[in-house]
Amino acid sequence: NLSLYNNRREFQTSGETDETRGLQASWSLRPAVHTTFTLTGGMSTVESSDVNRQDDLWNLALVATHKFQPKVSGSVEARHQERESNQPSGDYAENSVAARLNVTF
Repeated sequence: NLSLYNNRREFQTSGETDETRGLQASWSLRPAVHTTFTLTGGMSTVESSDVNRQDDLWNLALVATHKFQPKVSGSVEARHQERESNQPSGDYAENSVAARLNVTF
């Protein structure tokens, strides 16, 4: 999957605008009937006219999903994302790991 986007918003009360441009891509592989690996990544730029701010964001994630039983599945996700900003103290980097168990009743 590949998504490209460009969103522009104008705020009615202030007349200020912001614009977001970017792309997001994902690729999935099914090595077994009940197991899927998905790799996703993307980047975007957000520009806000009211504070003269520009943020560049990017992300990368790997998700492993497995169906244990007809109503029980689980996943593990490892993700990294960063933001670079032209504003002081606007930069950050984040690493995360999440495990999920889904049970349907």
